[in-house]
Amino acid sequence: MRGHLAELEAAALETKPLLGGVVLAGQATIIFAPPGSGKTLLTIWLLVEAIAAGRVLGGNVYYMNGDDSSSGVANKVRIFEEVGAHMIVPGLQGFTAGKFVSLMREMIATDTCRGVVIVVDTLKKVVDTMDKKDSAEFGQIVRECVAKGATFIGLGHTRKNPSANGKLVHAGTTDLLEDADAACILTPLEARPGSGEKFVQFLSIKRRGGNVDEAFAYANGNTASYDELVASVRRVDPVNVERLVGEAEERTDEPIIDAIVACIAESAVQKMQLAQAVAKRARVSARAAIKVIERYQGDDLSRHRWSYSVRDRGAKVYRLLTT
Repeated sequence: MRGHLAELEAAALETKPLLGGVVLAGQATIIFAPPGSGKTLLTIWLLVEAIAAGRVLGGNVYYMNGDDSSSGVANKVRIFEEVGAHMIVPGLQGFTAGKFVSLMREMIATDTCRGVVIVVDTLKKVVDTMDKKDSAEFGQIVRECVAKGATFIGLGHTRKNPSANGKLVHAGTTDLLEDADAACILTPLEARPGSGEKFVQFLSIKRRGGNVDEAFAYANGNTASYDELVASVRRVDPVNVERLVGEAEERTDEPIIDAIVACIAESAVQKMQLAQAVAKRARVSARAAIKVIERYQGDDLSRHRWSYSVRDRGAKVYRLLTT
């Protein structure tokens, strides 16, 4: 590349926040999500916000909507027309998903990538995400677009079954993930009963820069229109996210917490002895028991349920906290 510095600098796009802190300009980002988690809703909301803030020109946004009903397309096109963005739909206006890669190649060949934002919803409509060769070839085209100044956002699905530790896992091969600059999983957060909202958080599994794990809430249940659903989206303060996660963990942990309280009251107070007793009473593994023991141990009555003192030979002896 010696002698081509000016050409590279002209094509390069400054890496800065584009869609909130989730997606950075000039990068290829993959967003994985379970069905019904709001990935399309939030991507559209973030795009409209970015256009309104002047971070991207509406006319430079190309959103391929390949996973929607006719009424859904109409609703989203109306929103995009208001901000001057483009929505392309397989089967309409002569467009087919098979043409998508050809159009990306044309942009690369004609040097018309700079400042363009390309969104693919969903990836499986243009690439076989289960095929390593197909995924690798598509990933290379995406990389060429990004190298010439485009921003690429691909929406994909998570597997039906979570990992052994209960975490959501991306579907498909790892090739697209490896070729991307950043990737995240849109993860549902357990809301308080009766809140009337769904809470979700973009959790990074790969980042190259200052991507932020932002959280959002939106109306849960039937709304009068899609516009109303979009209007219901709001960012969730990180402090509130921590509180929500803590409350959800405590609800999940409650049977184990009850077992720990009972076992301490019955004098099973040394850590390993306590873990074994709790595991038997709550019918969980000793490892799961230890995680809950450690999660709620400390001296702060507002956050903790028990504390311990260190005795002979480093033994941790537990006691319940009382007001």
